[in-house]
Amino acid sequence: MSNPAVLSACDISVKIRGKTRLQPLSMQLFPGEVVGLMGPNGAGKTTLLKALTGDLELTTGDVKLHGKALDVWPLGDRAKIVSVMPQHTRLDFDFSVAEVVAMGRSPHNTGNTFDRQCIDQALAVCGLQGLTEQPYTQLSGGEQQRCHLARCLVQIEQSTPTLTGCTLFLDEPFNSIDIGFIDAIKAYLKRLAERGLSIVISLHDANMLAQLSDRIMVLHQGKCVASDAPKAVMTPALFRTVFGVSVDVISHPTSHTPWAIPL
Repeated sequence: MSNPAVLSACDISVKIRGKTRLQPLSMQLFPGEVVGLMGPNGAGKTTLLKALTGDLELTTGDVKLHGKALDVWPLGDRAKIVSVMPQHTRLDFDFSVAEVVAMGRSPHNTGNTFDRQCIDQALAVCGLQGLTEQPYTQLSGGEQQRCHLARCLVQIEQSTPTLTGCTLFLDEPFNSIDIGFIDAIKAYLKRLAERGLSIVISLHDANMLAQLSDRIMVLHQGKCVASDAPKAVMTPALFRTVFGVSVDVISHPTSHTPWAIPL
């Protein structure tokens, strides 16, 4: 990579109540790179995401954003360039969809026309245009998920053509979302990466992860057991070792990405 790393983790590990959740690992995230996290339940994907975003105390190692430790960044400054969508988000107030999505612009505190454009674009990408006045608490689970995803997309948007230096973390963002909305969201994430946005995304769908990612990190029992391009990672041997399943891996007929077929 010609540009310096946006985020770097050195020898990080996490132990919670005496149990090791994440064994020591190091990684770098570069501008425009999409890194996918793959692994079975309990493998450490969410733990790694929380460690990279400062939501969990590290047992060893450190994480740096643009060369500075996460804990020295003022939260407001960090929120302007780092957006995080956790796996579970709870909101019990009757804010409208439009109000929830608009919360993503609060770190930028501009209140200008550009903010409105960002919000309208995210609502469109996530298929929420017809729900803007709907109370969040009255939405279905999938609609709530799309609402939070739109909020995160709004937060990371900048008033410059490039998003180099900004990072988006997504933990199972497609949970409960109908397939009809996913293609538009995937295409939009790819366009953001083309503008320089760095993305870390965790998915249970390995085939979808292969279509989105430049590099896949595979976690197993809290350890990173592979980190490479999708074609190098997605092999029958890896699926057998990590997931305990037998698959054949072919090339997808249109995307030409690896596609695992259970046997």
